[in-house]
Amino acid sequence: MAASKKSQLKPFVSREFYFGAPDSIPSVISAVSFDPECCSLDLFQQFDISIPDKVFEASAKRQSDYLAGRLAAKNAMSECLKCSASMITPGQVMTADSRVPVFPKGFVGSISHTGNVAIAAVTSCETIRSIGIDIEPLISEESYAVIKRQILTESEFSLLPHFPLTKNEALTMIFSAKESLYKLLYPIVKRFFDFSVAQVTTIENREGWSRFSIQLIDSLNPYFTQGDIFQGWYKKYQGSIVTLLTLTAD
Repeated sequence: MAASKKSQLKPFVSREFYFGAPDSIPSVISAVSFDPECCSLDLFQQFDISIPDKVFEASAKRQSDYLAGRLAAKNAMSECLKCSASMITPGQVMTADSRVPVFPKGFVGSISHTGNVAIAAVTSCETIRSIGIDIEPLISEESYAVIKRQILTESEFSLLPHFPLTKNEALTMIFSAKESLYKLLYPIVKRFFDFSVAQVTTIENREGWSRFSIQLIDSLNPYFTQGDIFQGWYKKYQGSIVTLLTLTAD
């Protein structure tokens, strides 16, 4: 964790902070701890974050997730500006019809949220073509059997006992890795794909960020085809798993 600061706008936001990114990834990872029950529409104006019509009409939970995620992204973009003289002051993170966040020109980013934590990874489009980040709470014993059947390939079923994590940690990491892969590739391939398209093949277990590999077992388009392998990173954070995947710019 690289830096930390206390928010002045309580009680919705209790903490705004940064994760140190993996050494080889030139990105900023910002997080916000928040209380969904304390969200109000007035906070969008206080944080200078636009609210789309669909979010305005959505549930209070959806509004709080959206606000916290956009705040994390705003903080990450502001931090990116300190590292690059060529980047301009960012505008708003908009939302596509598919609900995928659309970052301002010059930025590439990804947003995730779970429970009371929102997280955003942001970098410059000069070095990174696409980025995917995800945070998932550790899968409970009660949900383990159902989720295991829903997300694992046959290969992952056989590998799961051999990964250097507890079974719940390994399953959560695989779930999160596949979510990050979707966020990484959907903006490029422009098509929905589910958990069966890819499988995690390796997982390391080190302090801080650890590596994993995820492989396509179906082709998504002529450029992302069966057998392609993506190297990613994950870390444990307070009962959750965070995963990160990137594609370098051409």
